[in-house]
Amino acid sequence: MDSYDKQILQYCYVENEDIKKYSAELTSIFIDQPPKFDERISPVQNTQNTHKQIKATLFREEYTPDPVILIGTAGAGKTSFIRNFVENGISDKEHKKRPIIYIDFIKFTRQNVYDTNFVYNYIFEEVKNVCSDLKLHKLNVLKVIYSVEIKERKENIWAHLVAKGDVDKLEDLIAKYLEQEITKPIRHLEKVSNYLTKQCGRKLCLIFDNADQLKEEEQREIFLLAHSITRNLNCIVITSLREGYFYRWKDKSPFNAYHSTVYHITAPPYREVLERRIDYILNNFEFEKVGITVGNKSVDFEKGSLRTLFENIRKALFEEHNSEILSFLEETSYPNIRDGLEKFQTFLLSGHTHVTEYMSFEYGKGNRRGIPFWEFIKSVALDSNYYFNSKDSKIVNLFLPSSLNTNHFTKIRLLLYLRNDVQNSGKDLVFFPVSKIVDDFVKIGYTRDIVVEELNELHLRNLIITSDYSSDIEDEILINESSKITISTIGNYYAVSLIKQSSYLELCVADTPIYNEHTFERISYIYPESDKNGIRDLSRRIETVKEFIQYLSTMEGIDLKRAIEDTENAGLSFKIIEYISKGTERQFTSIEKFLGSIH
Repeated sequence: MDSYDKQILQYCYVENEDIKKYSAELTSIFIDQPPKFDERISPVQNTQNTHKQIKATLFREEYTPDPVILIGTAGAGKTSFIRNFVENGISDKEHKKRPIIYIDFIKFTRQNVYDTNFVYNYIFEEVKNVCSDLKLHKLNVLKVIYSVEIKERKENIWAHLVAKGDVDKLEDLIAKYLEQEITKPIRHLEKVSNYLTKQCGRKLCLIFDNADQLKEEEQREIFLLAHSITRNLNCIVITSLREGYFYRWKDKSPFNAYHSTVYHITAPPYREVLERRIDYILNNFEFEKVGITVGNKSVDFEKGSLRTLFENIRKALFEEHNSEILSFLEETSYPNIRDGLEKFQTFLLSGHTHVTEYMSFEYGKGNRRGIPFWEFIKSVALDSNYYFNSKDSKIVNLFLPSSLNTNHFTKIRLLLYLRNDVQNSGKDLVFFPVSKIVDDFVKIGYTRDIVVEELNELHLRNLIITSDYSSDIEDEILINESSKITISTIGNYYAVSLIKQSSYLELCVADTPIYNEHTFERISYIYPESDKNGIRDLSRRIETVKEFIQYLSTMEGIDLKRAIEDTENAGLSFKIIEYISKGTERQFTSIEKFLGSIH
């Protein structure tokens, strides 16, 4: 890692502490704590304590430990943890005793992963670089590394040359022998590792990172490779895996035949991660005139304009009281910090983001305060499209029924049902049997296949999670009645906060089927088209949302006629539109006041 990368890491890395990260009502779903499904998983989650425990493993004398496995959810910061540990958790003197060989498997092809000779040779080249002071490629060093084998040959097949004192011939044979041996990557690295340990007082520490970015069978291969290398090289191997894959494999052959020391990497607070990155940009960049291209999008920035952009964004996120934008980012992503950062990137690059306006030195003064939440969510939801299509968007439409269903409220009721169960349980993390959920919904008129289908759509978008951590793996795992589930941080935010935002409802209008012909014609008539700049008439937008709410109110009236006497969960009878109407009332008043001021 070069000095520039070290500077960024030192400034931007956020350590985890044993403190409450969020003040949400349901704090349990904001806890990214070590799983309890395996006794090998260390219960520690404080970054400093995890550093200490891993470091103690690294420097245990006369002992080759089991491989260390670092598990965590997708995007929780496993790579950042590893890099911070290597650069800031180990001193230069300690690095000397434990040379760190960092291997990023995201750079490997599938063929590379399965080619053991390639992997060993790759490791050796890295060892040569890290231990360059030892001159491992020099002939005199190679003679020491293979001294036992050379001695044996001098005592048998080369004995006649030793007896005759034919030094030149002997040296020639030794050189040819060594030249042949160094072409055997596995054996040669074993010899080098042995030399480092016994002659130099250095034990190798290999870090296998980003294995969880590969396909499952390749991850399995790397897991097994870590165990074999630990034994063959008498060294330490640290491997990062997603906790979902570890859960899937832990009791299956051949993984149950191996023992590993397992640590859970807990996601840090999202807001602190984002704040540090923005501050780093503001404090370390000159902001000269520059053109930026990401994918198929290009933006030109004049000198100083980018600074103004990030200053205005920082103010909107961290200086505005109870920033709705920041709540949206952290609550629709945590503990996947990477996903939250990608949403922020989408906002910056969206065709609907008023970048030029936000870069204005006058922006934020007078009546124009901060970045409106509705502008932010529109930019994230639409990216560069004109209209909202939830199937292609980062935003989920809770009012869109599944293919078998025509009820706009099923997804919402399922989330509210789970939320009530979590509240009533009083536990940090509890999962509920799908069979019980389905039974309760069938009692009020649903069919089993519709409930399961809607649950699968919620699971696909991470609004609910399963007890087998299947949301943390790449395969599309289907929920069935034998599954156990609970509401996620994302699902809770949608059901409690986002659903009562007029900006969210406005997006959903264009993506929700309208089952009343008169309402459909009415909404089609008042729905405003975009002008050439992508701007739509604000008063007609609000009128459209109000019409949509009125339609939903009518449909909910039909929905609430279902029999509910035998159900105990309030989510089944909750008056959703009444809740939404109370939430949007103030927003409508504020917008209408604004419209009155400009006419």
